[in-house]
Amino acid sequence: MAPRYAELRCKSNFSFLAGASHPEELVDRAVDLGLSALALCDRNGLYGVVRAHAQARKRGLPLLVGVELSVTDLVPGPAADVPLLLLAQDREGYAGLCRLVSEAHRGSPWGGAGGSFPEGPGAQEAVPLRREEPPSLPWHLLAERTQGLFALYPGTDGSAAARLREAFAGRAALAVSRHHVAGDDARLAAARSVGKRLGIRLAVVNDVHTHERRRQPLQDVLTCVRLGTAVAQAGRRLFPNAERTLKGPEEMALLWADFPEGLETAAAIADTCRFRMEEIRGEHPLPPVLASAAEARPTSLGSTMPGAAPTATSTATPTSTATPTSTATETATSVGRTEELQETLGLLLPALRARLAGLSRLWRLGEPAAPLDAHGMDPSLLDRAAALLDFLYLTWWRVEVKGAARLPPGPVVVVANGAGGIPWDALVLRLAYRRESPGHRDLRPLVDASVLRRPLVGTAARRLGAVEATPENARAVLRGEAALGVFPEGPAPHPWPQRYRIGAFGRGGFAKVALRAGAAIVPCAIVGSEEASPPLDRPGFLADALRLPLLASVPGVPLGPLGGLPLPSRWTLAFGEPIATAALGPDAAADAPAVTRLTAEVRERLQALLDEGVAARRSVFL
Repeated sequence: MAPRYAELRCKSNFSFLAGASHPEELVDRAVDLGLSALALCDRNGLYGVVRAHAQARKRGLPLLVGVELSVTDLVPGPAADVPLLLLAQDREGYAGLCRLVSEAHRGSPWGGAGGSFPEGPGAQEAVPLRREEPPSLPWHLLAERTQGLFALYPGTDGSAAARLREAFAGRAALAVSRHHVAGDDARLAAARSVGKRLGIRLAVVNDVHTHERRRQPLQDVLTCVRLGTAVAQAGRRLFPNAERTLKGPEEMALLWADFPEGLETAAAIADTCRFRMEEIRGEHPLPPVLASAAEARPTSLGSTMPGAAPTATSTATPTSTATPTSTATETATSVGRTEELQETLGLLLPALRARLAGLSRLWRLGEPAAPLDAHGMDPSLLDRAAALLDFLYLTWWRVEVKGAARLPPGPVVVVANGAGGIPWDALVLRLAYRRESPGHRDLRPLVDASVLRRPLVGTAARRLGAVEATPENARAVLRGEAALGVFPEGPAPHPWPQRYRIGAFGRGGFAKVALRAGAAIVPCAIVGSEEASPPLDRPGFLADALRLPLLASVPGVPLGPLGGLPLPSRWTLAFGEPIATAALGPDAAADAPAVTRLTAEVRERLQALLDEGVAARRSVFL
């Protein structure tokens, strides 16, 4: 069992030209990896905390509020700026954190104690586009305000560690990292020596700059922009690898097999940081409530001022508050939607006329069924229902398939995202594989038992080729001629705001099956399935559609049988590059770290395919 791990040093893209991932991406990735908590510590500010907090509440992740400040005079010597991580443990600590950030910026060349904005002729040209020096905080100011804060020192200077231990009354630790670079072991040995001598704990952190490794090239470019150089000339000023990314407990346990207590220390520190942003409430002074409309007059912005006399624009007759600009915008939006609907119908109606002619063959559904196979499939049903299935596939959903030419021969496990609810995606995946794969091979999708137990839906799914999702059935399918389709996210629909965001993949059952069978794993991104069912019954839809975040916790509206009606969304299926597993051997299925790494790789590739597909589509229905 992997130890708990909380990432305590993480930067978002709000650490300008340093972090290369959005706060939401970091939170989503932390949840998917199974981190016990995440501390967002942007440089010299709390800029990304609000967005990270909003996403963390949706995903149920404990988010720690922190900041990385440059502290002067902590270490003796001319180059005295030292990065220090400060985490808010309670509300008092958060207030102190805000004050310390303000103090750091007061001493910068723009305003406050460290200077002021230039005035007079040529003042605009005199203001630099960026500060010559970043904000920094003198040590004596930090030492005066440590209550409710936990300090992490990513250095090895003994005198600095001793000062932190005294100032923070034991609420301090040394932060150590391992990035496969020269000097890792020496720095760890030095930190261990200092910690043992001073009685200070060591916590493992990964100094995160990206939420996944494929974002590292962007981080390199951002670094070059900050340094004013080109990538080719940056040399050692760039990170030598992509190891400063979010990693899960399993990967960190392998990386720190010689120091597992450092992982547990990080998780224990996170447990002591109990402050959450939802504790902040509006406590600003409010203006007095007006006794009547006669006491107020509208200003140029449409607000009211107490105690003012009525004017010509303030009458008892209510008037519309809409401005010409807002009215024009609403009209343009309405016209745009009307044109989109007309274009959709213009494309759909001719195809409908052609396809409806084929529906005359629906009488074939009344023909006798063939004997069912071991999983309940009627081998003749796809042929007998071809008219209806062709209509859905070609006309109603207008399915487009990409990357089918790269589908390999032999045993194949296709890993796809699922929309939940009625398994339309399983049906479309099987039809697409039969139509587009080399040799027109069959595919049998695994569907959760809870779906197959539903009246009508379960029976229809079985007859059309769905197989109950069990390891035994998966192995049986791979022993035959068909490919295996899996939906590791399970049968539950995503909350509407989280559509096309891959959820947890469980324990990697599909990876174990593929390893034992030596099957290639092919990620498949399905775009269009989330909108194929009426979204009113999806949690979060009303909040998203009406732009009212307060409705985020309101459950969806039950639609009953109407919820099973498919909507004419446009579908795209994109098959990714196959991942060969034969070289790993069947014994790798018993290697938990190997299974975890394989599962994470498949999930990362699938999410990348989904992001590309969603970004490329013109419209949900076009």
